[in-house]
Amino acid sequence: MIRVQVYLNDDEDSWLEERARQQGTTKSALIREGIEILKARHVPPDQDPLLELIAMADYDPTGPTDVSERHDWYLAEAELERWHRSIE
Repeated sequence: MIRVQVYLNDDEDSWLEERARQQGTTKSALIREGIEILKARHVPPDQDPLLELIAMADYDPTGPTDVSERHDWYLAEAELERWHRSIE
């Protein structure tokens, strides 16, 4: 493992200390767990549905013409497709 120094404010340190005590673990273990959660949530830029939606804003005569009205639907559809790819 590599040692890293992290600066926390008093509230963050108190919260982390309390969680570690409650869970019977260390602050370092909780920080590593948080990093793993963030890594799992990371979406590579080429698979980010929001960026795909923004790309739709460029004029494309063959693309959808209702993105401004149905943006939530397009984002949900992209997220569902990404989820299906992840379980295959």
